[in-house]
Amino acid sequence: MRLRSLALVFLALPAIAQEDNPGDLFAAERNPIRAVFQMAYRTSLGVDQANAALVEANATLTEVAAGIAGVAEKVDALAESPHPGPISRCVGAASAGITLCQGGQCQEIVQPCHPYACNQHTNTCNSRCAASPDCAAGSECNSASQQCVVVGNTCADSFSVKQPAGNISTCMGYSCSAGACRSTCDRDNDCDGGNGYRCVDTRCRK
Repeated sequence: MRLRSLALVFLALPAIAQEDNPGDLFAAERNPIRAVFQMAYRTSLGVDQANAALVEANATLTEVAAGIAGVAEKVDALAESPHPGPISRCVGAASAGITLCQGGQCQEIVQPCHPYACNQHTNTCNSRCAASPDCAAGSECNSASQQCVVVGNTCADSFSVKQPAGNISTCMGYSCSAGACRSTCDRDNDCDGGNGYRCVDTRCRK
């Protein structure tokens, strides 16, 4: 009985080392034990291939996890590092300074506000006006449009000129016309008679 069992095993062993071959189908049908060993061999090959695929997939997942961890560390570092936004301040009455920081380096950019003034409360340039103080020197507020408009010299009185900055200068005896001092006269009324000037040969003289 034992010899018969060994003989059966001996007949089935060659199937372990053989590749799948359609020509062996009839042999397997005639020898059930050999068919069982062929099936076990094929199953063993499939398990080995599955294990190899799992090992490769696990290595790929490990690499991806390491990459994600590196990105997370960089994001955390950026979140913890100070990165202030733009900082504004008035530079004089008619300019605003904007400080920009990037990569640990900061730079200030000065922006002229003219014809508007710099708002001391918001530290930015005005974009509209309610009165002339909202405008830069040399500009006046047009209350209807709420816009600052540039103005030139004007006549402070009949014989003096007012500059946009507010300075007033005398016309040295001549009258003021359209924001400018005359340089000649046609009659005495063209001269500052209150200060003793008269028109002599087209010149205002005392």
